[in-house]
Amino acid sequence: MNEVIENVVSGGAISFLIGGAAGYATKKILKLAILILGVFITAIAGLEYYGWLSVHWHVVKQGVLNGTRFVYHQGMGIEHHLAGALTTGTATAAVFGFGAGFLIGFKKG
Repeated sequence: MNEVIENVVSGGAISFLIGGAAGYATKKILKLAILILGVFITAIAGLEYYGWLSVHWHVVKQGVLNGTRFVYHQGMGIEHHLAGALTTGTATAAVFGFGAGFLIGFKKG
C-alpha cells in the first residue's frame, strides 16, 4: 500500500514540475509570437496605407476563420482521451499534477 501511495505522490510531483516548466515556457513563447504578429500586421497595414501593397482583407479574414475552425475540430474529442488516461491512480495524479503545474507556471510566466 505504501508503494502505491509513493508512486502516486512522486508521479504527481514530477508532473507538477514538468507542467510548471511547460506553462512558463508556453506563456513566454505566446508573448513573443503575439509581439511578432503585431509588428507584422502593423507593417502590412503601413505598407498598404502608403500604397506599396494591396491586401485583400476579406481573404485574410476567411483564412483566419478556416484556421480557427480547423483547430477547434482537432481539439474535439480530447475528453475521451483524457478519460482513458484517468483510469489509474498514478495517471490521475500525473494529469492533475501537470495541469496544476501548468496553470501556475503559465500565471508566473
